[in-house]
Amino acid sequence: MADLSRVQTKIERIMNGRDNPGAMTIPLAFAEALYRSGVNIRNFLFDRGVFKTLHAPCKVISVGAITIGGAGKTPFVKLIANRLKDKKPGILSRGYKGEFKTDIHVVSDGYTLGDAPPVSADEPYMLARSLKGIPVVCAPERIKGAKKIVELGAGVIILDDGFGSRAIARDLNILILDAKNPFGQAKRLFPRGVLREPKENIIRADLIVVATSDDISDEKFGEAKKAIKRYAKDHAPIISVAGTITGFTDIYGAPQAPPSGPVAAFCGVAGPERFYGSLEKLGHDVAGIISFPDHHRFNAADIAAVAEKAKASGARFIVTTEKDAVRLLNFSDAFNVPLLSATYETRLTRGEEILDRALAALF
Repeated sequence: MADLSRVQTKIERIMNGRDNPGAMTIPLAFAEALYRSGVNIRNFLFDRGVFKTLHAPCKVISVGAITIGGAGKTPFVKLIANRLKDKKPGILSRGYKGEFKTDIHVVSDGYTLGDAPPVSADEPYMLARSLKGIPVVCAPERIKGAKKIVELGAGVIILDDGFGSRAIARDLNILILDAKNPFGQAKRLFPRGVLREPKENIIRADLIVVATSDDISDEKFGEAKKAIKRYAKDHAPIISVAGTITGFTDIYGAPQAPPSGPVAAFCGVAGPERFYGSLEKLGHDVAGIISFPDHHRFNAADIAAVAEKAKASGARFIVTTEKDAVRLLNFSDAFNVPLLSATYETRLTRGEEILDRALAALF
């Protein structure tokens, strides 16, 4: 098991451009070629109408990414949901890593939360907990979930992580790309890199959002825009957002004062360095960190390791992400110092009027 974990870590580092493939060059290149063939065949069959694209009973806005990992999709889904509250939005997710056994899983009907993780997937549950009055549904077959979410009163569906889900039609196709590395550091397809699809498929996007954890200069934005425009539709606008920590809660969502003194930070998200960097930018003394794989299901040994790290580093608080907090509800009393969840919000930094026009054009 330890050997498997080391191989997985090595591949993840290669995918993110932080390590050379070395002896794994040929196996990864072969796997990448097979993956590319599968993706291209699937898209060809959708383009030719062999695979059918079905229409939901209402308007659909897709928010997705072309890369694996933390592009900033979920915070942007939340931003869109809040901007469309008067249109009765509902959020539809595949439910990745959720352990529900049904074709359709209602995370929230807009008023009552369903099962917490691991039954519900962590990101949909996090959204449902923070967006009161907005139904959240998980369904691997999105069209089935679309019908259910309309039954729950939704007037418009926001498809979370929907760029590659071509079996359901969308009226606005929004693509999120990282500002620093729009196509990943390695710029290669999975498993050699983090691209889910070839860069050329960006052409399907109606609106492109460049996301970062802090404000980027006009020069850096221009560089990202230039790289993206090589593959995007001529008329597809490119806007930008920045995310930051805006406050702290306990793991149940109750607001708390910011931590004072040294903190131990841990998370199981893609791109954990962004989380640690955000804490430091706010002036918090991050005395110790522990990172776990994305969507990690925590166990007693993990909690003990975090508690030990906090003790060894002299931390007065332990801080994690909202996404991790919903996977820690069974461990609320297991830490030796107070546990806080950092609330992360995305704000528009360029193109607010462009987004508002695109949304208004749907109704």
